[in-house]
Amino acid sequence: MQFPGAMSFIKRYQEKAPGAGVDPLGYYIAPWGYADLQVLGDAMQNVQRQQGWTPADEKASAARTAPVWHCTFDTLDGAWVIESVATIPEFRRRGLVDALMAEILEAGRTRGHRLAQLTILIGNVAAQRAYEKAGFRVRDEKRHRDFQALLGAPGFMRMVRSY
Repeated sequence: MQFPGAMSFIKRYQEKAPGAGVDPLGYYIAPWGYADLQVLGDAMQNVQRQQGWTPADEKASAARTAPVWHCTFDTLDGAWVIESVATIPEFRRRGLVDALMAEILEAGRTRGHRLAQLTILIGNVAAQRAYEKAGFRVRDEKRHRDFQALLGAPGFMRMVRSY
C-alpha cells in the first residue's frame, strides 16, 4: 500500500542516515522494528481485502491520510526521538508520565544523545504541560488545513529538550 508523500519523507531520511549514524529512516528502532511495520502494513491490507476493499478503496484510504505527511517533522541531528507516550484516563494525574519520561530521557542520555524531540497535536494542552514539566519547550509547528479537516487539530507541534 502506498501513502502519498511517504516515499519522499523516507528518501530524506535515507539520504541523511549514513552521516548521522542512524538507521535508514533516521530513527533508533531495532532492525526487526521495520519488519514489524511491514507485517502491520501487510496485515492491514489483508484485513481491508477481507472486508471487500478494492485497490481503489486502498488508494482512497491512503489519500485520506495524506494530510498527515504535510505536518511531519524531520528528526533533528542527534536527537533522541520520543513517540507515543500516553496513559489511559483512569491512570492519569498519578505521576506516571513523570516517571516514564525520566526513564525515557535517561535511556537517550546513556546512548549519548544531548537532545530529545517529540511531537504532539497542536492544542493538546495536557500533553504540552506534561512535557514542559519534563523540561521540553516548543520548537516549531506545522499546520495544514487538510490536517485540521482530517484530525480536528491544526497540525503537529515539535517539542525539544536538551540534556
